[in-house]
Amino acid sequence: MKLKNTLKKYVILLNKRRSIIVDKNISYSKSKGRFFRYSSNKKIYLAIVSCILVFSIMFASPKILTRLANHLVYSTKLIEKADIIIVLAGGSGERVKKGTVLFNKGYATKIMFTGGPLFNSTFPFYMKTYAMSLNIPSQNIFLETNSFSTMDHPINLNPILQKMGTKSVIIVTSSYHSHRSFKTFKKYLNPSINIQIVPAPDAINNETWWKHHEMAEKVIIEWIKTICYGIKYGIF
Repeated sequence: MKLKNTLKKYVILLNKRRSIIVDKNISYSKSKGRFFRYSSNKKIYLAIVSCILVFSIMFASPKILTRLANHLVYSTKLIEKADIIIVLAGGSGERVKKGTVLFNKGYATKIMFTGGPLFNSTFPFYMKTYAMSLNIPSQNIFLETNSFSTMDHPINLNPILQKMGTKSVIIVTSSYHSHRSFKTFKKYLNPSINIQIVPAPDAINNETWWKHHEMAEKVIIEWIKTICYGIKYGIF
């Protein structure tokens, strides 16, 4: 019953978010620099995928549900030093903390924050401010401020990293977001750049996530995005 109520709340929340994102049947991608119509077919497709996933989860066993959450997590087994640490926007500060820990341990001498606009500023600007409060020197911090999605990050970072002569990177993002992020960077980042990824804590208990609304929301949304990325971009 708890799982069923949680999933109902999630579906309501998803519909609210969709109504914000899809305003008057138009959405905007700044990174691509153009408007495009969010077709009714795409909305129907997303709704079908969401419903199938939600109802599948409702009748799945705890063992399967745990595996679903574990599948979203990916990490490089042995972390080696890299040219730069790249921290993806999002989370509640744990990504920045993890990036600064790696920086202070000497895994890289530069750290990049990547994301998009937030209020009258940008995600990376606030991430930089937080990192500086954790004693990261300003001159070692770089920003990329035009990324609105997981796929945007590697695409927008490519020319920046090329100018910097980057040969290797360490990606930092939330645990539940790490598998899709790694696969996306593998496909869209310059193939000459070696990629490592380190998950940051995300407060999700993979063995009981379906019992908690906030955990279920993150896991389900990430699975929907994972499925969509797989079908649309061939990222599995």
